[in-house]
Amino acid sequence: MRPARLLVVALLAAAMMQASPALAKTTYREGTSTRPLSVGSLSGGRVVVEGGDPALVPKTAILWKYAAPSLDPRSIQLLDNGNVLIASRDGNRVVEVDSSGREVWTYTTAEYQAAFGTSAPFLPFSVHRFTAPDLTQHTLITLRKGQPVFELDAQKRVVWSYGTGIAGSGPGQLMDAFSASRLPGGNTLIADNQGCRVIEVTPAGEIAWQVGKAGELASENGYAPGYIDWPRSAQRLDSTPGDGRFTTLIADEMGQRVIEVDQNGNVVWQFGQNGMAGTGPGQLFDPAHATRLPDGTTVIVDNPNKIGRVLRIAKDRTVLSVYPDPDDTPEDGALGGARAGAVSPSGVKFPGSVIIADEGNDRVIRIGPAPTVKLTSLDMDCGLPGVQKDFLALSWEGTIPKGTSLTMYYAVDDGAWMTAGSAKRVELPASAVGKRIKYRAVITTTDSSHKAQLDAVSIECAPAADHERTAAAGDGEADGGETTTEQGTSNTATNGSPSVAPTPSGAKGSAGAALLSDTGVEGTLDGPLETAAGQVLAAGAMSIPGLPGPGGATDDNGGTAAALGLTYLAGLAWYPASAGLARLRPGRIRFGSKGRG
Repeated sequence: MRPARLLVVALLAAAMMQASPALAKTTYREGTSTRPLSVGSLSGGRVVVEGGDPALVPKTAILWKYAAPSLDPRSIQLLDNGNVLIASRDGNRVVEVDSSGREVWTYTTAEYQAAFGTSAPFLPFSVHRFTAPDLTQHTLITLRKGQPVFELDAQKRVVWSYGTGIAGSGPGQLMDAFSASRLPGGNTLIADNQGCRVIEVTPAGEIAWQVGKAGELASENGYAPGYIDWPRSAQRLDSTPGDGRFTTLIADEMGQRVIEVDQNGNVVWQFGQNGMAGTGPGQLFDPAHATRLPDGTTVIVDNPNKIGRVLRIAKDRTVLSVYPDPDDTPEDGALGGARAGAVSPSGVKFPGSVIIADEGNDRVIRIGPAPTVKLTSLDMDCGLPGVQKDFLALSWEGTIPKGTSLTMYYAVDDGAWMTAGSAKRVELPASAVGKRIKYRAVITTTDSSHKAQLDAVSIECAPAADHERTAAAGDGEADGGETTTEQGTSNTATNGSPSVAPTPSGAKGSAGAALLSDTGVEGTLDGPLETAAGQVLAAGAMSIPGLPGPGGATDDNGGTAAALGLTYLAGLAWYPASAGLARLRPGRIRFGSKGRG
Protein backbone atom coordinates (compact mmCIF):
# COMPACT_ATOMS: atom_id res chain seq x y z
CA MET A 1 0.00 0.00 0.00
CA ARG A 2 1.28 3.45 -0.89
CA PRO A 3 2.43 5.69 2.00
CA ALA A 4 -0.23 8.31 1.13
CA ARG A 5 -2.98 5.74 1.35
CA LEU A 6 -1.58 4.36 4.60
CA LEU A 7 -1.65 7.88 6.06
CA VAL A 8 -5.26 8.42 5.03
CA VAL A 9 -6.39 5.08 6.43
CA ALA A 10 -4.60 5.82 9.72
CA LEU A 11 -6.27 9.21 9.96
CA LEU A 12 -9.66 7.67 9.32
CA ALA A 13 -9.12 5.01 11.98
CA ALA A 14 -8.08 7.65 14.52
CA ALA A 15 -11.07 9.75 13.68
CA MET A 16 -13.40 6.79 14.23
CA MET A 17 -12.16 6.48 17.82
CA GLN A 18 -13.34 9.99 18.70
CA ALA A 19 -16.67 10.63 20.45
CA SER A 20 -19.43 11.58 18.08
CA PRO A 21 -22.25 14.02 18.69
CA ALA A 22 -24.40 11.91 16.36
CA LEU A 23 -27.66 10.67 17.86
CA ALA A 24 -28.29 6.91 17.72
CA LYS A 25 -31.13 4.83 19.17
CA THR A 26 -32.81 6.37 22.23
CA THR A 27 -35.58 5.21 24.53
CA TYR A 28 -38.35 7.57 25.60
CA ARG A 29 -39.99 6.20 28.76
CA GLU A 30 -43.20 7.39 30.43
CA GLY A 31 -44.40 6.31 33.85
CA THR A 32 -41.93 7.88 36.29
CA SER A 33 -42.36 10.63 38.86
CA THR A 34 -40.59 13.07 36.56
CA ARG A 35 -42.31 11.93 33.38
CA PRO A 36 -45.81 10.59 34.12
CA LEU A 37 -47.96 8.77 31.62
CA SER A 38 -49.24 11.32 29.10
CA VAL A 39 -53.01 11.28 28.79
CA GLY A 40 -54.79 12.61 25.74
CA SER A 41 -57.99 10.77 26.65
CA LEU A 42 -58.87 8.14 29.23
CA SER A 43 -61.98 6.04 29.74
CA GLY A 44 -62.62 3.32 32.29
CA GLY A 45 -59.41 3.97 34.22
CA ARG A 46 -57.55 6.40 36.41
CA VAL A 47 -53.93 7.28 37.07
CA VAL A 48 -52.78 6.70 40.64
CA VAL A 49 -49.45 7.43 42.30
CA GLU A 50 -47.89 4.59 44.25
CA GLY A 51 -44.37 4.90 45.62
CA GLY A 52 -43.88 8.14 43.73
CA ASP A 53 -44.52 6.65 40.29
CA PRO A 54 -47.85 6.95 38.48
CA ALA A 55 -49.72 3.89 37.23
CA LEU A 56 -52.87 3.29 35.22
CA VAL A 57 -55.53 1.11 36.89
CA PRO A 58 -59.19 0.40 36.09
CA LYS A 59 -61.74 2.59 37.80
CA THR A 60 -64.39 1.05 40.01
CA ALA A 61 -67.60 0.79 38.02
CA ILE A 62 -71.18 -0.28 38.56
CA LEU A 63 -71.21 -3.42 36.44
CA TRP A 64 -74.85 -4.33 37.06
CA LYS A 65 -77.87 -2.81 38.78
CA TYR A 66 -81.34 -3.95 39.72
CA ALA A 67 -83.75 -1.39 41.19
CA ALA A 68 -87.45 -1.45 41.99
CA PRO A 69 -89.81 0.72 44.07
CA SER A 70 -89.88 -0.39 47.73
CA LEU A 71 -87.32 -3.09 46.99
CA ASP A 72 -85.73 -2.60 50.43
CA PRO A 73 -83.14 -5.36 49.92
CA ARG A 74 -82.14 -6.80 53.30
CA SER A 75 -80.20 -9.82 52.05
CA ILE A 76 -78.70 -10.89 48.74
CA GLN A 77 -76.92 -13.91 47.33
CA LEU A 78 -74.99 -14.13 44.08
CA LEU A 79 -75.79 -17.52 42.61
CA ASP A 80 -73.38 -19.63 40.58
CA ASN A 81 -75.39 -19.00 37.42
CA GLY A 82 -74.92 -15.23 37.78
CA ASN A 83 -78.46 -14.54 39.02
CA VAL A 84 -79.06 -12.65 42.24
CA LEU A 85 -81.43 -13.79 45.00
CA ILE A 86 -82.95 -10.92 47.02
CA ALA A 87 -84.92 -10.78 50.26
CA SER A 88 -87.16 -7.76 49.59
CA ARG A 89 -88.65 -6.87 52.96
CA ASP A 90 -90.87 -3.93 52.00
CA GLY A 91 -91.58 -5.63 48.66
CA ASN A 92 -92.96 -8.59 50.71
CA ARG A 93 -91.28 -11.21 48.57
CA VAL A 94 -88.14 -13.12 47.74
CA VAL A 95 -87.10 -12.67 44.14
CA GLU A 96 -84.39 -14.10 41.86
CA VAL A 97 -83.38 -11.89 38.91
CA ASP A 98 -81.09 -12.62 35.98
CA SER A 99 -78.47 -10.36 34.44
CA SER A 100 -81.11 -8.52 32.38
CA GLY A 101 -83.20 -7.78 35.49
CA ARG A 102 -85.87 -10.32 34.53
CA GLU A 103 -87.56 -12.08 37.46
CA VAL A 104 -87.04 -15.82 37.10
CA TRP A 105 -88.26 -17.00 40.53
CA THR A 106 -90.37 -15.45 43.30
CA TYR A 107 -91.86 -16.37 46.64
CA THR A 108 -94.74 -14.07 47.57
CA THR A 109 -96.92 -13.07 50.50
CA ALA A 110 -99.78 -15.21 49.20
CA GLU A 111 -97.57 -18.30 49.06
CA TYR A 112 -96.22 -17.65 52.55
CA GLN A 113 -99.66 -17.08 54.08
CA ALA A 114 -101.03 -20.22 52.46
CA ALA A 115 -98.13 -22.33 53.69
CA PHE A 116 -98.37 -21.17 57.31
CA GLY A 117 -102.11 -20.49 57.54
CA THR A 118 -101.59 -16.88 58.58
CA SER A 119 -102.71 -13.44 57.54
CA ALA A 120 -99.47 -11.84 58.78
CA PRO A 121 -97.46 -9.82 56.28
CA PHE A 122 -94.46 -11.54 54.69
CA LEU A 123 -91.34 -9.61 55.71
CA PRO A 124 -88.31 -11.64 54.58
CA PHE A 125 -85.05 -10.51 56.12
CA SER A 126 -82.58 -13.06 54.80
CA VAL A 127 -82.42 -15.68 52.06
CA HIS A 128 -79.95 -18.47 51.27
CA ARG A 129 -80.07 -20.85 48.28
CA PHE A 130 -78.21 -24.16 48.60
CA THR A 131 -78.00 -27.61 47.00
CA ALA A 132 -79.95 -30.25 48.93
CA PRO A 133 -78.86 -33.89 49.27
CA ASP A 134 -81.14 -34.79 46.33
CA LEU A 135 -79.14 -32.23 44.25
CA THR A 136 -82.12 -29.91 43.81
CA GLN A 137 -82.03 -26.27 44.84
CA HIS A 138 -83.61 -25.42 48.21
CA THR A 139 -84.14 -21.97 49.69
CA LEU A 140 -83.77 -20.93 53.34
CA ILE A 141 -85.76 -17.83 54.39
CA THR A 142 -85.36 -15.90 57.65
CA LEU A 143 -88.10 -13.79 59.29
CA ARG A 144 -87.68 -11.49 62.30
CA LYS A 145 -89.37 -11.03 65.69
CA GLY A 146 -89.40 -14.68 66.72
CA GLN A 147 -90.88 -15.95 63.44
CA PRO A 148 -89.44 -19.18 62.08
CA VAL A 149 -86.54 -19.78 59.75
CA PHE A 150 -87.95 -22.11 57.08
CA GLU A 151 -86.74 -24.14 54.12
CA LEU A 152 -88.46 -24.46 50.74
CA ASP A 153 -87.80 -27.28 48.32
CA ALA A 154 -87.67 -26.87 44.53
CA GLN A 155 -91.50 -26.92 44.41
CA LYS A 156 -91.72 -24.20 47.12
CA ARG A 157 -93.01 -26.63 49.73
CA VAL A 158 -91.97 -25.97 53.36
CA VAL A 159 -89.83 -28.98 54.29
CA TRP A 160 -88.16 -27.71 57.49
CA SER A 161 -88.48 -24.84 59.98
CA TYR A 162 -87.08 -23.69 63.29
CA GLY A 163 -88.83 -21.23 65.60
CA THR A 164 -92.18 -21.27 67.38
CA GLY A 165 -93.41 -17.91 66.18
CA ILE A 166 -93.12 -16.50 69.69
CA ALA A 167 -90.00 -14.45 70.49
CA GLY A 168 -87.84 -15.93 73.22
CA SER A 169 -84.74 -17.94 74.03
CA GLY A 170 -86.39 -21.10 75.26
CA PRO A 171 -86.39 -24.48 73.49
CA GLY A 172 -87.12 -24.05 69.78
CA GLN A 173 -87.40 -20.29 70.10
CA LEU A 174 -85.74 -17.36 68.39
CA MET A 175 -85.64 -13.85 69.74
CA ASP A 176 -85.01 -11.94 66.49
CA ALA A 177 -83.22 -13.88 63.74
CA PHE A 178 -81.44 -11.75 61.16
CA SER A 179 -79.79 -14.37 58.94
CA ALA A 180 -79.45 -18.11 58.41
CA SER A 181 -77.37 -20.39 56.20
CA ARG A 182 -77.29 -24.14 55.61
CA LEU A 183 -73.99 -25.84 56.50
CA PRO A 184 -72.53 -28.69 54.43
CA GLY A 185 -73.39 -31.30 57.08
CA GLY A 186 -77.08 -30.36 57.09
CA ASN A 187 -77.16 -28.15 60.19
CA THR A 188 -78.32 -24.53 60.00
CA LEU A 189 -76.32 -21.55 61.32
CA ILE A 190 -78.56 -18.74 62.63
CA ALA A 191 -77.60 -15.22 63.79
CA ASP A 192 -80.21 -14.47 66.48
CA ASN A 193 -79.62 -10.74 66.65
CA GLN A 194 -81.39 -9.53 69.76
CA GLY A 195 -80.98 -12.96 71.26
CA CYS A 196 -77.25 -12.03 71.53
CA ARG A 197 -76.14 -15.39 70.14
CA VAL A 198 -75.25 -17.41 67.06
CA ILE A 199 -76.57 -20.95 67.12
CA GLU A 200 -76.09 -24.07 65.01
CA VAL A 201 -79.28 -26.12 64.83
CA THR A 202 -79.61 -29.74 63.73
CA PRO A 203 -82.39 -30.94 61.37
CA ALA A 204 -84.11 -32.26 64.51
CA GLY A 205 -84.15 -28.76 66.00
CA GLU A 206 -81.45 -29.27 68.61
CA ILE A 207 -78.75 -26.68 69.27
CA ALA A 208 -75.44 -28.34 68.37
CA TRP A 209 -73.25 -25.26 68.95
CA GLN A 210 -73.68 -21.77 70.35
CA VAL A 211 -71.64 -18.64 70.99
CA GLY A 212 -73.10 -15.85 73.09
CA LYS A 213 -75.32 -15.96 76.14
CA ALA A 214 -79.02 -15.77 75.32
CA GLY A 215 -80.26 -12.24 76.02
CA GLU A 216 -76.98 -11.09 77.63
CA LEU A 217 -75.09 -8.28 75.92
CA ALA A 218 -71.31 -8.47 75.64
CA SER A 219 -71.18 -4.74 76.39
CA GLU A 220 -72.74 -5.44 79.80
CA ASN A 221 -70.19 -8.17 80.50
CA GLY A 222 -66.99 -6.34 79.62
CA TYR A 223 -66.77 -8.13 76.23
CA ALA A 224 -65.62 -11.24 78.04
CA PRO A 225 -64.96 -14.34 75.91
CA GLY A 226 -68.17 -16.08 74.86
CA TYR A 227 -70.32 -12.92 74.81
CA ILE A 228 -71.56 -11.00 71.78
CA ASP A 229 -73.96 -8.10 71.36
CA TRP A 230 -76.31 -8.09 68.35
CA PRO A 231 -75.00 -10.40 65.60
CA ARG A 232 -76.35 -9.68 62.12
CA SER A 233 -74.51 -12.25 60.01
CA ALA A 234 -72.52 -15.43 60.60
CA GLN A 235 -70.27 -17.43 58.27
CA ARG A 236 -68.87 -20.84 59.15
CA LEU A 237 -65.21 -21.34 58.20
CA ASP A 238 -64.24 -25.00 58.24
CA SER A 239 -61.31 -26.08 56.09
CA THR A 240 -61.41 -29.71 57.30
CA PRO A 241 -65.01 -30.65 58.12
CA GLY A 242 -65.45 -33.40 60.65
CA ASP A 243 -62.34 -32.82 62.73
CA GLY A 244 -64.23 -30.74 65.31
CA ARG A 245 -62.18 -27.61 64.62
CA PHE A 246 -63.75 -24.62 62.93
CA THR A 247 -64.20 -20.89 63.25
CA THR A 248 -67.19 -18.63 62.71
CA LEU A 249 -67.05 -15.07 61.34
CA ILE A 250 -69.65 -12.79 62.96
CA ALA A 251 -70.72 -9.22 62.19
CA ASP A 252 -71.50 -8.03 65.73
CA GLU A 253 -73.51 -4.88 64.96
CA MET A 254 -73.88 -3.24 68.37
CA GLY A 255 -70.45 -4.49 69.40
CA GLN A 256 -69.03 -2.34 66.52
CA ARG A 257 -66.79 -5.18 65.46
CA VAL A 258 -66.37 -8.21 63.23
CA ILE A 259 -64.98 -11.18 65.13
CA GLU A 260 -63.83 -14.66 64.25
CA VAL A 261 -64.36 -17.14 67.06
CA ASP A 262 -63.14 -20.71 67.37
CA GLN A 263 -65.27 -23.72 68.30
CA ASN A 264 -64.88 -22.76 71.98
CA GLY A 265 -66.11 -19.20 71.45
CA ASN A 266 -62.70 -17.58 71.85
CA VAL A 267 -61.95 -14.60 69.60
CA VAL A 268 -59.07 -15.46 67.25
CA TRP A 269 -59.39 -12.42 64.95
CA GLN A 270 -61.14 -9.07 65.25
CA PHE A 271 -61.57 -5.84 63.34
CA GLY A 272 -63.24 -2.93 65.10
CA GLN A 273 -63.05 -1.62 68.64
CA ASN A 274 -65.40 -3.14 71.22
CA GLY A 275 -68.49 -0.97 71.53
CA MET A 276 -66.85 2.11 69.93
CA ALA A 277 -68.56 3.22 66.72
CA GLY A 278 -66.45 5.28 64.33
CA THR A 279 -64.79 5.59 60.95
CA GLY A 280 -61.24 6.14 62.19
CA PRO A 281 -58.39 3.67 61.83
CA GLY A 282 -59.49 0.21 62.93
CA GLN A 283 -63.07 1.28 63.63
CA LEU A 284 -66.49 0.17 62.40
CA PHE A 285 -69.91 1.78 62.60
CA ASP A 286 -72.82 -0.69 62.84
CA PRO A 287 -71.35 -3.54 60.74
CA ALA A 288 -74.19 -5.33 58.98
CA HIS A 289 -72.44 -8.15 57.13
CA ALA A 290 -69.03 -9.85 56.90
CA THR A 291 -67.67 -12.37 54.40
CA ARG A 292 -64.29 -14.13 54.46
CA LEU A 293 -62.88 -14.69 50.98
CA PRO A 294 -60.73 -17.63 49.84
CA ASP A 295 -57.65 -15.36 49.74
CA GLY A 296 -58.00 -14.64 53.47
CA THR A 297 -59.32 -11.09 53.13
CA THR A 298 -62.59 -10.03 54.73
CA VAL A 299 -65.31 -7.90 53.14
CA ILE A 300 -67.37 -5.89 55.64
CA VAL A 301 -70.56 -3.92 54.97
CA ASP A 302 -70.70 -1.00 57.38
CA ASN A 303 -73.21 1.83 57.92
CA PRO A 304 -71.70 4.98 59.46
CA ASN A 305 -74.54 7.42 60.10
CA LYS A 306 -76.83 5.25 57.94
CA ILE A 307 -74.62 5.69 54.86
CA GLY A 308 -73.24 2.42 53.58
CA ARG A 309 -69.60 1.60 52.92
CA VAL A 310 -67.80 -1.60 52.02
CA LEU A 311 -64.33 -2.37 53.38
CA ARG A 312 -61.90 -5.05 52.31
CA ILE A 313 -59.57 -6.00 55.16
CA ALA A 314 -56.38 -8.06 55.06
CA LYS A 315 -55.64 -10.74 57.63
CA ASP A 316 -53.20 -8.34 59.33
CA ARG A 317 -56.11 -5.82 59.58
CA THR A 318 -54.73 -3.54 56.87
CA VAL A 319 -57.55 -1.76 55.05
CA LEU A 320 -57.06 -2.69 51.39
CA SER A 321 -59.98 -0.72 49.99
CA VAL A 322 -63.04 1.25 50.97
CA TYR A 323 -66.08 1.83 48.77
CA PRO A 324 -67.28 4.48 48.10
CA ASP A 325 -63.82 5.98 47.61
CA PRO A 326 -63.79 9.78 47.18
CA ASP A 327 -61.28 9.35 44.34
CA ASP A 328 -62.84 6.26 42.79
CA THR A 329 -66.63 6.26 42.98
CA PRO A 330 -68.65 5.86 39.78
CA GLU A 331 -71.43 8.23 38.92
CA ASP A 332 -74.53 7.29 40.91
CA GLY A 333 -72.29 5.04 43.01
CA ALA A 334 -72.94 6.48 46.48
CA LEU A 335 -74.77 4.18 48.88
CA GLY A 336 -77.69 4.71 51.18
CA GLY A 337 -77.97 2.37 54.12
CA ALA A 338 -76.39 -0.94 53.13
CA ARG A 339 -77.52 -4.07 54.90
CA ALA A 340 -75.78 -6.92 53.14
CA GLY A 341 -73.11 -7.81 50.65
CA ALA A 342 -71.85 -10.79 48.72
CA VAL A 343 -68.57 -11.47 46.99
CA SER A 344 -68.24 -13.85 44.09
CA PRO A 345 -65.16 -16.06 44.59
CA SER A 346 -62.98 -17.37 41.80
CA GLY A 347 -64.46 -20.26 39.89
CA VAL A 348 -67.97 -18.81 39.59
CA LYS A 349 -69.49 -16.18 37.36
CA PHE A 350 -68.23 -12.61 37.83
CA PRO A 351 -65.27 -13.59 40.06
CA GLY A 352 -64.19 -10.91 42.49
CA SER A 353 -67.32 -8.81 42.05
CA VAL A 354 -68.88 -7.28 45.14
CA ILE A 355 -72.68 -7.31 45.28
CA ILE A 356 -74.21 -4.73 47.61
CA ALA A 357 -77.76 -4.56 48.95
CA ASP A 358 -78.16 -0.77 48.78
CA GLU A 359 -81.25 -0.62 50.97
CA GLY A 360 -81.37 3.18 51.12
CA ASN A 361 -81.65 3.46 47.32
CA ASP A 362 -83.93 0.43 46.77
CA ARG A 363 -81.43 -1.31 44.54
CA VAL A 364 -78.82 -4.02 44.31
CA ILE A 365 -75.56 -3.18 42.54
CA ARG A 366 -72.53 -5.19 41.46
CA ILE A 367 -69.28 -3.27 41.49
CA GLY A 368 -65.77 -4.07 40.30
CA PRO A 369 -62.99 -2.86 38.02
CA ALA A 370 -64.26 -1.35 34.78
CA PRO A 371 -64.30 -4.09 32.12
CA THR A 372 -62.46 -1.94 29.58
CA VAL A 373 -59.83 0.74 30.06
CA LYS A 374 -58.62 2.79 27.12
CA LEU A 375 -55.74 5.25 27.47
CA THR A 376 -54.75 7.30 24.43
CA SER A 377 -51.53 9.23 24.89
CA LEU A 378 -50.74 12.73 23.78
CA ASP A 379 -48.93 13.23 20.50
CA MET A 380 -45.25 12.88 21.39
CA ASP A 381 -42.00 13.88 19.68
CA CYS A 382 -39.99 11.67 22.11
CA GLY A 383 -37.71 14.58 23.00
CA LEU A 384 -36.66 15.22 19.39
CA PRO A 385 -38.96 17.97 18.09
CA GLY A 386 -39.15 18.38 14.34
CA VAL A 387 -36.94 15.36 13.68
CA GLN A 388 -37.97 12.67 11.22
CA LYS A 389 -37.59 9.44 13.20
CA ASP A 390 -37.64 5.69 12.81
CA PHE A 391 -39.92 4.42 15.60
CA LEU A 392 -38.25 1.11 16.36
CA ALA A 393 -40.14 -0.56 19.22
CA LEU A 394 -42.97 -0.13 21.72
CA SER A 395 -42.83 -1.76 25.16
CA TRP A 396 -44.77 -1.66 28.42
CA GLU A 397 -44.39 -2.54 32.08
CA GLY A 398 -47.19 -3.61 34.37
CA THR A 399 -49.22 -6.39 35.95
CA ILE A 400 -51.81 -8.26 33.92
CA PRO A 401 -53.53 -10.92 36.06
CA LYS A 402 -55.42 -13.96 34.89
CA GLY A 403 -58.59 -13.06 33.04
CA THR A 404 -57.17 -9.75 31.81
CA SER A 405 -55.56 -8.70 28.54
CA LEU A 406 -53.59 -5.64 27.45
CA THR A 407 -53.22 -4.64 23.80
CA MET A 408 -51.09 -1.78 22.52
CA TYR A 409 -51.75 0.31 19.42
CA TYR A 410 -49.81 3.19 17.83
CA ALA A 411 -50.31 5.96 15.26
CA VAL A 412 -47.56 7.98 13.55
CA ASP A 413 -48.15 11.60 12.50
CA ASP A 414 -51.93 11.32 12.99
CA GLY A 415 -52.08 8.33 10.66
CA ALA A 416 -54.27 5.26 11.09
CA TRP A 417 -54.14 3.32 14.33
CA MET A 418 -52.05 0.17 13.96
CA THR A 419 -52.00 -2.87 16.24
CA ALA A 420 -48.73 -3.44 18.09
CA GLY A 421 -50.08 -6.41 20.05
CA SER A 422 -49.93 -7.78 23.57
CA ALA A 423 -46.26 -8.74 23.85
CA LYS A 424 -44.14 -6.94 26.43
CA ARG A 425 -41.95 -5.51 23.68
CA VAL A 426 -42.92 -5.21 20.02
CA GLU A 427 -40.59 -4.18 17.20
CA LEU A 428 -42.43 -1.76 14.93
CA PRO A 429 -42.41 -2.16 11.15
CA ALA A 430 -40.12 -0.19 8.84
CA SER A 431 -43.10 1.96 7.83
CA ALA A 432 -43.23 3.48 11.35
CA VAL A 433 -41.42 6.67 10.33
CA GLY A 434 -42.46 10.18 11.20
CA LYS A 435 -41.97 13.11 13.53
CA ARG A 436 -44.58 12.24 16.16
CA ILE A 437 -46.17 9.15 17.62
CA LYS A 438 -48.97 8.35 20.06
CA TYR A 439 -49.93 5.05 21.65
CA ARG A 440 -53.13 3.52 22.91
CA ALA A 441 -53.31 0.94 25.70
CA VAL A 442 -56.51 -1.11 25.96
CA ILE A 443 -57.02 -3.27 29.07
CA THR A 444 -59.91 -5.75 29.05
CA THR A 445 -60.93 -7.48 32.29
CA THR A 446 -63.22 -10.45 32.85
CA ASP A 447 -61.95 -11.33 36.35
CA SER A 448 -62.35 -8.67 39.02
CA SER A 449 -60.36 -10.57 41.64
CA HIS A 450 -57.21 -8.53 40.98
CA LYS A 451 -56.76 -5.23 39.27
CA ALA A 452 -54.61 -4.88 36.18
CA GLN A 453 -51.98 -2.14 36.25
CA LEU A 454 -49.95 -0.36 33.57
CA ASP A 455 -46.80 1.15 35.06
CA ALA A 456 -44.80 2.51 32.13
CA VAL A 457 -44.59 2.72 28.34
CA SER A 458 -41.34 3.02 26.39
CA ILE A 459 -40.77 4.06 22.77
CA GLU A 460 -37.48 3.32 21.07
CA CYS A 461 -36.56 5.54 18.14
CA ALA A 462 -33.67 6.94 16.11
CA PRO A 463 -33.43 9.88 13.71
CA ALA A 464 -34.35 8.53 10.29
CA ALA A 465 -31.19 9.92 8.62
CA ASP A 466 -29.10 8.39 11.41
CA HIS A 467 -30.48 4.87 11.27
CA GLU A 468 -31.24 2.02 8.91
CA ARG A 469 -33.30 -1.03 9.88
CA THR A 470 -31.27 -4.21 9.91
CA ALA A 471 -34.44 -6.29 9.67
CA ALA A 472 -37.94 -5.08 8.94
CA ALA A 473 -40.64 -6.18 11.35
CA GLY A 474 -44.02 -7.30 10.06
CA ASP A 475 -46.48 -4.54 9.36
CA GLY A 476 -48.99 -3.82 12.09
CA GLU A 477 -52.71 -4.32 11.68
CA ALA A 478 -55.38 -1.69 11.97
CA ASP A 479 -56.97 -1.18 15.39
CA GLY A 480 -59.30 -4.06 16.19
CA GLY A 481 -57.14 -7.00 15.11
CA GLU A 482 -57.22 -10.20 17.15
CA THR A 483 -54.62 -10.43 19.89
CA THR A 484 -53.27 -13.04 22.26
CA THR A 485 -52.47 -12.57 25.94
CA GLU A 486 -50.22 -14.17 28.51
CA GLN A 487 -52.38 -14.78 31.56
CA GLY A 488 -51.70 -15.42 35.21
CA THR A 489 -48.35 -13.67 35.27
CA SER A 490 -46.95 -10.27 36.09
CA ASN A 491 -45.55 -8.91 32.83
CA THR A 492 -42.73 -6.40 32.97
CA ALA A 493 -41.41 -4.87 29.78
CA THR A 494 -37.71 -5.08 28.99
CA ASN A 495 -36.80 -1.61 27.87
CA GLY A 496 -34.21 -0.81 25.27
CA SER A 497 -31.35 1.34 26.55
CA PRO A 498 -29.74 4.23 24.71
CA SER A 499 -26.76 3.09 22.72
CA VAL A 500 -23.68 5.17 21.87
CA ALA A 501 -22.74 5.17 18.22
CA PRO A 502 -19.14 4.84 17.16
CA THR A 503 -17.54 7.78 15.49
CA PRO A 504 -18.89 7.90 11.91
CA SER A 505 -16.38 6.80 9.31
CA GLY A 506 -14.77 9.77 7.62
CA ALA A 507 -15.08 12.02 10.67
CA LYS A 508 -12.46 14.71 10.54
CA GLY A 509 -9.32 14.32 12.66
CA SER A 510 -7.03 17.22 13.44
CA ALA A 511 -5.24 16.73 10.15
CA GLY A 512 -8.36 16.19 8.10
CA ALA A 513 -9.61 13.00 6.48
CA ALA A 514 -10.80 11.78 3.13
CA LEU A 515 -13.26 9.66 1.20
CA LEU A 516 -11.48 6.91 -0.72
CA SER A 517 -11.96 4.82 -3.79
CA ASP A 518 -9.68 2.26 -5.35
CA THR A 519 -8.09 5.06 -7.32
CA GLY A 520 -7.21 7.15 -4.32
CA VAL A 521 -8.68 10.19 -2.58
CA GLU A 522 -12.12 11.17 -3.98
CA GLY A 523 -12.74 14.14 -1.69
CA THR A 524 -11.33 15.73 1.41
CA LEU A 525 -13.33 16.37 4.59
CA ASP A 526 -12.73 19.86 5.86
CA GLY A 527 -16.11 21.51 6.48
CA PRO A 528 -19.40 20.66 8.25
CA LEU A 529 -21.26 17.52 7.16
CA GLU A 530 -24.69 17.09 8.76
CA THR A 531 -27.71 14.84 8.55
CA ALA A 532 -31.10 16.20 7.64
CA ALA A 533 -31.83 16.26 11.38
CA GLY A 534 -28.91 18.58 11.95
CA GLN A 535 -26.51 16.01 13.38
CA VAL A 536 -22.86 16.69 12.70
CA LEU A 537 -21.42 13.49 11.27
CA ALA A 538 -18.02 14.82 10.26
CA ALA A 539 -16.01 17.99 10.18
CA GLY A 540 -17.15 18.68 6.63
CA ALA A 541 -16.51 18.13 2.90
CA MET A 542 -14.29 20.01 0.52
CA SER A 543 -15.12 19.65 -3.19
CA ILE A 544 -16.24 16.05 -3.53
CA PRO A 545 -16.29 15.42 -7.29
CA GLY A 546 -19.62 14.27 -8.69
CA LEU A 547 -21.66 15.41 -5.64
CA PRO A 548 -23.82 18.53 -5.90
CA GLY A 549 -23.36 21.16 -3.23
CA PRO A 550 -26.08 23.47 -1.95
CA GLY A 551 -26.16 25.33 -5.26
CA GLY A 552 -26.31 22.19 -7.35
CA ALA A 553 -22.97 22.66 -9.12
CA THR A 554 -20.54 19.77 -9.08
CA ASP A 555 -17.64 22.00 -8.11
CA ASP A 556 -19.36 23.68 -5.14
CA ASN A 557 -17.61 23.41 -1.81
CA GLY A 558 -19.34 22.17 1.38
CA GLY A 559 -22.97 21.08 1.48
CA THR A 560 -25.12 19.28 4.03
CA ALA A 561 -25.74 15.57 4.20
CA ALA A 562 -29.28 16.20 2.99
CA ALA A 563 -27.83 17.68 -0.19
CA LEU A 564 -25.08 15.09 -0.35
CA GLY A 565 -27.53 12.21 0.16
CA LEU A 566 -25.62 10.78 3.11
CA THR A 567 -27.12 7.83 5.00
CA TYR A 568 -26.21 6.63 8.49
CA LEU A 569 -26.31 2.87 8.99
CA ALA A 570 -27.63 1.54 12.34
CA GLY A 571 -25.19 3.52 14.41
CA LEU A 572 -22.20 2.12 12.51
CA ALA A 573 -21.20 4.45 9.67
CA TRP A 574 -22.34 7.01 7.15
CA TYR A 575 -21.83 6.76 3.45
CA PRO A 576 -22.66 8.93 0.40
CA ALA A 577 -25.52 6.74 -0.81
CA SER A 578 -26.50 8.78 -3.84
CA ALA A 579 -22.99 8.74 -5.29
CA GLY A 580 -21.96 5.29 -4.09
CA LEU A 581 -18.44 6.59 -3.44
CA ALA A 582 -17.43 4.54 -0.45
CA ARG A 583 -19.09 2.62 2.40
CA LEU A 584 -16.99 2.90 5.53
CA ARG A 585 -17.56 0.70 8.57
CA PRO A 586 -15.42 0.04 11.60
CA GLY A 587 -12.71 -2.40 10.66
CA ARG A 588 -13.18 -2.38 6.89
CA ILE A 589 -13.56 -0.21 3.79
CA ARG A 590 -15.74 -1.25 0.89
CA PHE A 591 -15.40 0.78 -2.27
CA GLY A 592 -18.26 1.91 -4.45
CA SER A 593 -18.31 2.20 -8.21
CA LYS A 594 -18.28 5.95 -8.55
CA GLY A 595 -14.93 7.43 -9.58
CA ARG A 596 -13.33 4.14 -10.56
CA GLY A 597 -10.97 3.77 -13.55
